[in-house]
Amino acid sequence: DWSSTLPSSNNSYFYPSVAGSFILSEILPQSVTSILSYAKLRASWAQVGSDTDPYRILDPVYNARPNFGSNPMVTVANVINNPNLKPETTQSYEFGTDLKFFKNRLSIDAAYYKSTTKDQIAQVDQSSTTGYTGRILNIGTIENHGVELSLNATIVQTRDFQWDFGVNWARNRNKVVSLIDGVDNVRLANFPFSVSIEAREGQPYGVIVGTDYTYDSKGNKVVDENGFYVPTATPVPLGSVLANFTGGATSTLTYKNLSLSVLVDYQSGGKLFSLSNMWGKYSGLLKETAENGIRENGIVVPGVYAEGSVVNGEDVSGQPNKSKISAIDHFFENQGYIVARADLYDASFVKLREVRLSYSLPRKWFKDKVQNMSVSFIGRNLAILFKNIPNIDPEAAVSSSNIQGSEGGQLPTIRSLGFNLTVGF
Repeated sequence: DWSSTLPSSNNSYFYPSVAGSFILSEILPQSVTSILSYAKLRASWAQVGSDTDPYRILDPVYNARPNFGSNPMVTVANVINNPNLKPETTQSYEFGTDLKFFKNRLSIDAAYYKSTTKDQIAQVDQSSTTGYTGRILNIGTIENHGVELSLNATIVQTRDFQWDFGVNWARNRNKVVSLIDGVDNVRLANFPFSVSIEAREGQPYGVIVGTDYTYDSKGNKVVDENGFYVPTATPVPLGSVLANFTGGATSTLTYKNLSLSVLVDYQSGGKLFSLSNMWGKYSGLLKETAENGIRENGIVVPGVYAEGSVVNGEDVSGQPNKSKISAIDHFFENQGYIVARADLYDASFVKLREVRLSYSLPRKWFKDKVQNMSVSFIGRNLAILFKNIPNIDPEAAVSSSNIQGSEGGQLPTIRSLGFNLTVGF
C-alpha cells in the first residue's frame, strides 16, 4: 500500500503472509486414531503495515473551530507534526494444534503467538514553554506474546439427551521493548486529578502511573503528624491494565428439541483506577462514607508516624498512628485525589454472561415448506457473580481502544432479555 498520510519518500508498506498445516492423523496407525480421531498442526507468519491520521506530516496545520458570530475561526495545532514519519510494521507468528479424541467427543485447540510492532506512531508530550504540548514520533518497539487454549467435550450423549461443555483460557504478555532516544515514557492518556496511562521502556504497554502511599522499611503505610497518609513525592508505576488471563465456560443441555445454554466468563487481574469511587467518597454519596459511625466519630487510619513527627510535644517517629481525622478530610486527603493508589482496584470479575433457552419446532409441522424453525429466549449480562471493586462494574474501563484502565461517571450496566425467531428455508 501507498499512503497519502505518510511522507512521499517513505509512504509504502508491504504485508506478506504464509500459513501451512499438516494433518498428522492421516499418517497415524488405526490403533492410535481409534482414540485420537483427528490431529492437525498449523503454523503461520505475517507482516502488516499501518499509516497514521491525516495532517500529521505537515506544519503548520490549521484546525477549524465554531464560528465567532458570523466570523469563521481557525487555530494552529498545538502538536508538532513530523515530515519524516515511517510506517508502523508488525510481524507475528503463531503455532497451534487441533486435537480431537474419541470420535470427536473431546476436542482441544491450543495456540502460541508472538508479535512485534516497530516504529509505532504516537504523540509524545513536551514542555508547553516551546509553544507546543506534544510532537508526533515513531516511538519504538512493542512486543506481545501469549497462549490461547480451548477445550470442548460431549460429556453425555444418548438418543434423547446430550450435555456439551466448553471452556477457553487466554493469557497475553506485553512489553515495551524500546523507546527512541530522549524519550523515557509516552503518555497515552491523562485523567484529570488522578492518574496517567503510559508506555514505559521495559514495562507493559499501558502501565498506570500515579502517587502511591509512602511505606516504612517494614511495609507499613506512613502518616504525618496530623494522621494523613503521606503520598510519594512523584508519580510512580502502580500496575498494568492487562489481565493475568481471561476465559469462559459454556454448558449446553439438550433434550430432544429443547436446549438450555449457560455462558460464564471471567477475567483475572489487571488494574483499574475508579474516578466514580474517588469522587463518590469525596462527595459523601457512597455508603462507606456513612458506615460504622465514621461521620460522627471520625477515623484513625492504620499506619505509623513518619520520621520527625511530633504530636503534643512528643517525638512519635515510627509509632502507630493515633491521630483522629474527620470523615470529610479522610475521604479527600487519604483517597485517590491525593494518593492515587487508594482508588486503584483489581479488575477481576466473573459474570453470568448469557442464558439461552431454545426450542426447535418439528419439521413435520411445516410439510417441508420450512427446513427448520426455532424460538429462543435470551438473557445477556445477567449478573456479576464476583468482583473486587465496589460500586461499579469492572468492565467499565474495557473498550476497543488501546486506552484502558480508568473509568469515571459510569452508567449502571444493563441486562437484556430478548426473544429470537430463526427460520430456515
